[in-house]
Amino acid sequence: MVVFSPMPEPFGRIVTGPCHVPAKAFNESNDFCAPDWAQAAVAAIVLLAAGVIFNLHNQQPARLLADDVVSAHVRSLQADHLLDVVSTDQHTVRPWFEGKLDFAPAFKDLVANGFPLAGGRVEYFDHHPVAVLVYHHGKHVINVFVWPADRATVSKSETSQGFNLLSWTANGMQYSAVSDVNPQDLHELARLLQ
Repeated sequence: MVVFSPMPEPFGRIVTGPCHVPAKAFNESNDFCAPDWAQAAVAAIVLLAAGVIFNLHNQQPARLLADDVVSAHVRSLQADHLLDVVSTDQHTVRPWFEGKLDFAPAFKDLVANGFPLAGGRVEYFDHHPVAVLVYHHGKHVINVFVWPADRATVSKSETSQGFNLLSWTANGMQYSAVSDVNPQDLHELARLLQ
């Protein structure tokens, strides 16, 4: 059984209603009652703190995901795990993803544009499978990570660990391309894939 006791009189006035005490009386009164400007300042500080916490909470997953994308790219270059299916033919790569993903990644044959398809693989971010399409541009490897857009978002363009990262959303899918190529080449690849 919960028993509620009445709130002491000075605190009851603060909680139940505004205080209209002149500033001069505030210092002379024995009752604790903050002036209106103090109540407004406290409310503003609380709202500001809530806004900062909300922004930090919403930005953290995007930052972690961007780090995951770049780390997966680096891992693919260091270990022998760049490709699970090796093929320049999209008609070989596309069926390979079936049964491994709960979505169908869209991609194109871009060899005529200087971005030949090398193959693909599957990565996992936040307990979800992600398709990785591997393209070449000159001697550079470009990993293009693809997943349904409702799972996460990544900032649009940045540099991390010496690699360029470009992210965009198209046709309900989130794309993140990572490579050491210049940002203009990543933008061109993104334009071609859309």
